[in-house]
Amino acid sequence: MSKHEQLQSALERLSQAIPGLKGSLLGTLDGMPIVQAINDQSVDPARVAAMAATAIGVSRRITESLRTGQVLEMSLLASEGRIFIYLVGTKACLALIAPKDSNVGLIKIEASDTVEQLANIL
Repeated sequence: MSKHEQLQSALERLSQAIPGLKGSLLGTLDGMPIVQAINDQSVDPARVAAMAATAIGVSRRITESLRTGQVLEMSLLASEGRIFIYLVGTKACLALIAPKDSNVGLIKIEASDTVEQLANIL
């Protein structure tokens, strides 16, 4: 199985493990999409990758300024959903788009396992 197929398979397993997940995307830290599993056709994977990379970059500056260590993850709660962004090794980030009423504990457990898998593949 190619690296691309392995990465795609990991995202598909994550989508199956989290009920209601609207999408997931693995992107580079300079904002380029690598693989994605986004159900909503109106969501542009290139924009998600760019925004996730930007959010990680800003988060890094914040944690450096406040001397709180390395960024590992971040989450946003919006009026109609949640967004989770995880650092994947030193090369990528994983963005998840979920409904507002999602099981955050399940997301964190499954995302943690997936981040580890993705980092090992990369």
